[in-house]
Amino acid sequence: MSGVVDLAKRTGKSNVGIVCTKSDDIRAEEAKRDWPGPTAQRIRELDAVIAATRRSLDDIKAELETYAGDDDDDLLEEERQHIVDLNRQSTKEQ
Repeated sequence: MSGVVDLAKRTGKSNVGIVCTKSDDIRAEEAKRDWPGPTAQRIRELDAVIAATRRSLDDIKAELETYAGDDDDDLLEEERQHIVDLNRQSTKEQ
C-alpha cells in the first residue's frame, strides 16, 4: 500500500482512495514474513498444528479405506467398533 501512497505523492495527487479486496484473507506464508515477532511465531505454531491434523486425517482416511470393500456382516465386532472410533476421531480432528 505504501507504493500507492508514494505514486500519489510523485504525481501530485492529494486525494487518493484505496479499495481493499480480500483484506480479510490472511495467507500464513505472507503473514509469517510480514508480521514481526510473537505473531509470526504463533502463526508458525498454528501452521504446524494444521499440518499435523492433516496428516492425522490422512492416516485415518487410509485406515478406513482398508475396510471399504468389506461387507458389514463379514466384520468382527471389534472391527466395527474400530471403524466407529475412526469416524469419531475423524470428526473430532476436523
